[in-house]
Amino acid sequence: MKKKALSIMSALCMVLSLLPFGAAAANFQDVTSGEYYYDAVEWAQSHEPQITQGISDTSFGPDSTCKRCEIVTFLWRAFGEEKVTGENPFTDVKNTDYFYDAVLWAVEKGIATGTDKTHFSPHDPCTREQVASFVWGASGKPHTSVQVSPFADVLNKETYSFTPILWAYENGITKGASANSFSPNAPCTRAQIVTFLYRALAKPLSPVKPADGFTFRPKVASQYLIEIFGEQKVETWFNLVDAVMAGNDTFACPDQETYNWVMGQFPNKCFPVLTELIDYAYDREHSVEDGVASFTYRVPREEAAAKIEEFAKLVEGILNETMKPDYSDFEKAVSLFLYFREHYTYDYAAAEDVENGVGFYTNTFRLLTGKTGICHEISNAYSYLLMQTGVDATTVMGGNHEWSYIRLNGKNYHTDPTYALNYAPGELFYFLMTDANRCEDGFEKEKFIYCSNYSQDHPHPSYAADDETFINLRFGCFDSLDHESRILNYIIAGEGGEQWTKTFGYGGY
Repeated sequence: MKKKALSIMSALCMVLSLLPFGAAAANFQDVTSGEYYYDAVEWAQSHEPQITQGISDTSFGPDSTCKRCEIVTFLWRAFGEEKVTGENPFTDVKNTDYFYDAVLWAVEKGIATGTDKTHFSPHDPCTREQVASFVWGASGKPHTSVQVSPFADVLNKETYSFTPILWAYENGITKGASANSFSPNAPCTRAQIVTFLYRALAKPLSPVKPADGFTFRPKVASQYLIEIFGEQKVETWFNLVDAVMAGNDTFACPDQETYNWVMGQFPNKCFPVLTELIDYAYDREHSVEDGVASFTYRVPREEAAAKIEEFAKLVEGILNETMKPDYSDFEKAVSLFLYFREHYTYDYAAAEDVENGVGFYTNTFRLLTGKTGICHEISNAYSYLLMQTGVDATTVMGGNHEWSYIRLNGKNYHTDPTYALNYAPGELFYFLMTDANRCEDGFEKEKFIYCSNYSQDHPHPSYAADDETFINLRFGCFDSLDHESRILNYIIAGEGGEQWTKTFGYGGY
């Protein structure tokens, strides 16, 4: 697959000359040595044939936006300006347009799609996610071994650009707009376009070597958190994590409200050890000034760093004992579910304290380190560890109970690792349940609160868990997992003590 991608990409070196010929990079007044795109522009100018030019003899226009029609034309020329005979479905693409054949070709080959059934929007800015998708599509839509996104704004596996962006990241074509974000919807500039091409064409792709095991990721969040809290709060949370990992006590934060939510809601869900290490600023009500927020440490910073390292080893140990990096999301979820049943116990004393209003010491970190806890500790720990592996997960509150909520292939499921502790090892009765299954236990869907118990401040999406793909597993006991064949073997017991071994194929999950 890599050789195929390289041969296709190499063809790009034959094209991309929509604009008038310009000067060498050194003669462009707006391209100076030290800019991230300097080498890319110089390469594009010196390449034979010339790949792209400036907008004038002295300007390259690095910040100018590229259009959708330009990108597909670049690719179309790369593949020999092939003529296609298909019908044109777009009312905004005329046969007199220079990009007419390019658009039809890109659509026919599955490289690009219209913005709707009758519009291609050729003059719209080409976004960063579109560029990644176009280049990925032209490369034969290769597989990527990177399954966990490093970007706070690229977490939804159901979007068309998820795999293309991770592929581009894996192969060093893009590093993102920042350490935390890819900015998928941002218009792609000429500087970014030429850099994409330079990294893809100037030398063979150098894929990131797949990890032999899981490594701790300080910055995790799920699509649920974005949907409920919003992108800005997730981005701000990542800023806080960066600050802690660097030993700083300030981070970029837009306002006091965002600060309160990030400090109050995210550590227990997304970096449990931080509940033991950091706290609000001394002047909590005025902790954000000019876009910079402050916080305090509960322990000396050197000790905080040591505790984070210790926690990272704990998390890595759990994940690597439980599963492999190439497991599917389903395999990760079931493996971790079984692990919880075997390694954790319910803390009845803590439950009684909570009942009496004195259980404020309970949190996710306590469960992971002490191996005992109550429902909100257990469910948050299960969801947190799934997020470490790239699975979308959060928790649901209903009545006086809390459990996990996970997303597989765009569908939602309830999973209750706490209730599972009371069942025999391997039983799957509380794994991947529907809303109806959960309501059978006396919980009312109308009263479900997802992720944040402050639902009045964060309108919750109308989530539904109605897929019954895994319904038969509820009445079985786990036997074995055939990773290669994507088959789970489970045992059904009869009333007379007889047993039957059943198989469940989970291909696609």
